[in-house]
Amino acid sequence: MMKMKLSSLVLPALALLLAAWWFLQDRPLAPDGEAGPDASVPVATPTVAPAPVARPVGQVPGYTAPPIESLTPAEVAQLHRAEVERSAKSEPPKTFVGIDGKTHAFEYNSSAKSSAKEEAREVRRALLMRQLMADPQRFARENKLTLKEVQWIVDGDSDFPDRLLD
Repeated sequence: MMKMKLSSLVLPALALLLAAWWFLQDRPLAPDGEAGPDASVPVATPTVAPAPVARPVGQVPGYTAPPIESLTPAEVAQLHRAEVERSAKSEPPKTFVGIDGKTHAFEYNSSAKSSAKEEAREVRRALLMRQLMADPQRFARENKLTLKEVQWIVDGDSDFPDRLLD
């Protein structure tokens, strides 16, 4: 007589049970008009959660107002004014996380600060140029530049290194 393994019997039976369950789950429900053999027993309808409402692309979750396409131009202008007022009242962000993962600070209204910094660099550049013209070799030695770099600065091909201007 042939010996059967447990797995050769269990796996087909499990597959048969799974197929039967799948088949029974996909059967459509009988319409209300048709009376079956157990028509006298009231059937409780399952409660189904409402399907999520499809939002237009770009709409914020939790936004409950109607789509902007359905609003009149006066309503759109009113919404725009309200958003401008709300934005004006809020504080701008002070920091951000850069691509390097570190926190950096924003500099608002820095035009006065940047123009003062650029002005100081120009004064420093003029001072360095006077020292360079007075004695190029000494200037190169003191500032650790090669004579070729000094020649490029004199010719206008290059600018002073940032370490000298800051």
